[in-house]
Amino acid sequence: MLEDREIHKTENISEYEYLEKGVHALLDDYQSLNAMLQEKTVKERRNFLTLLMNGEFDTELNIIEEAAHAGIRLVQKDYYVLVFGSEEGEKLLSAAKKCAETETEQIWYPVDPTHVALLQYCTEENPMEPLLVGEQTAEKLKQLGAEEVYVGIGSCYTEKREIVFSYQQALYCSDKGKIEKQNVVEYSRELWKRNMPWYPLEMEEKLQAATKNGNSEQVKEIFIKIREENLGKIHLSANGGKVVISGITSTLIRMCNNMAESMETEQLLEKVQTEQSFPKALEVLETQFLRLCEENYHSRSRKSEIYYQKLEEYLEKNYGNPSLGVPMVAEEFGLSENYFSIFFKETMGKSFSSYLEKLRLEKAKKLIAEGKWDMETIAQMVGYGSSATFRRAFKRAYGIAPSAWKE
Repeated sequence: MLEDREIHKTENISEYEYLEKGVHALLDDYQSLNAMLQEKTVKERRNFLTLLMNGEFDTELNIIEEAAHAGIRLVQKDYYVLVFGSEEGEKLLSAAKKCAETETEQIWYPVDPTHVALLQYCTEENPMEPLLVGEQTAEKLKQLGAEEVYVGIGSCYTEKREIVFSYQQALYCSDKGKIEKQNVVEYSRELWKRNMPWYPLEMEEKLQAATKNGNSEQVKEIFIKIREENLGKIHLSANGGKVVISGITSTLIRMCNNMAESMETEQLLEKVQTEQSFPKALEVLETQFLRLCEENYHSRSRKSEIYYQKLEEYLEKNYGNPSLGVPMVAEEFGLSENYFSIFFKETMGKSFSSYLEKLRLEKAKKLIAEGKWDMETIAQMVGYGSSATFRRAFKRAYGIAPSAWKE
């Protein structure tokens, strides 16, 4: 009897140890999974900010959707970028990381080994606000271990697609502050202080992009902005106006040369030069850009038709492949996955996943109507990994099960 008790006691201890090991294994698995998820979130956040700061997004909606996917809420109206630079890059990045951990709502972006950026929103109509935020954040970074921090502050923009301009401005100002030994340099104040003609590089690039894309409304908005900055804000002198006109004329001629468009250059130059006033010369140039814009619009429409046909043919041929997805098709067309998703939606009128699901289900309906195959076979024929996934997709799209639709 005592022997039985000893055996039972041994068995109980063994079972407890087994359970304890199981619990520890589960905790280890949980911690490992949690670490993987955190790493994935950080990577997605970094990738999104890289695309945003490089101006890779075409629409506001796309930016908001991708931001939400990366766990970033861009719900405020106006945003600007601050760039902090330091020769002691490791200390700066370490301080910024600590700052991000304490201020979880702040959106930090490591630029390179010696710069880190902060995406900030304007909380009120206060022209001094960006300057105060820059000074206060720089001071906090110093308290956290950073040394000799130079702050560059970009302009505030309502359109999130224009955050890239604020980022470029802030990066430029941070380096300028380092060279001139200024702790804080704000782009808009530098421009106002010098009373310079307003036709910055980013506006030239934006004008070129809008013209190439055939976006006449955006071209008109750009010229409104050029008038507002040079006439409404700076009250540009006659000589300053000539500098702006010369810059815009160069942009137009360069675009025409690159695109092999026929344009009487000498006649255009003469027409612009004969206009005595800055506003009249701007009107002449705007008309020329809109003409070129219209030509590009029709050319782009023809190209879209060609790509629509190619995409349609490719998907028609491969919809039955269960591996078919954005990575596979993007590689086939030689595009990045992010750009392909945008390109597909613009060309086909809906997202890739929506288009593919509709195509597969339409094919499935025809196969069901023929009555030759069971649901498992049909699911495989149209590219679904299982009949259960197929049934869910069918019911979601048509409100009934495939078997009910057949009846």
